[in-house]
Amino acid sequence: MKVEILNPINLPKAWHEIKPLVDKAFKYNQGERTANDMLQSLMSDELWLLVGTDDDFNLVGVIIAEEFVHPQKKELFVWTWATVDGTADELCYETFENALIGIAESTGCHYISAWSRKGLAKKMNSRGWEDSYSVITKHLY
Repeated sequence: MKVEILNPINLPKAWHEIKPLVDKAFKYNQGERTANDMLQSLMSDELWLLVGTDDDFNLVGVIIAEEFVHPQKKELFVWTWATVDGTADELCYETFENALIGIAESTGCHYISAWSRKGLAKKMNSRGWEDSYSVITKHLY
């Protein structure tokens, strides 16, 4: 598997494959952002888009991340991390993780964070990630 940072200039021709994965991941958010919101930010080069492909160049998964500068530290926040079939092997997680670490280190981020489903949290805990906190939600309307 190979992970690349997709340049915004190449995004329009690939979005039809990427958008369903972003939509799939955003089923679990609270409506803060949509895939179309992400597309606007990606085209403006405000976000990182990592695309994973197999040996035949078929899409395996995507990650969208954003840098946040806090008063004391800089964070690389993962908005979405989705795979085509909903599962991934160890190599997939390792390759995506290494790409995230590379971006974080090259941009001076102190840490990487992500809101995640329990399944991803469990998989990443075994890779040295900490489950720092959970987000629970009560909808009012």
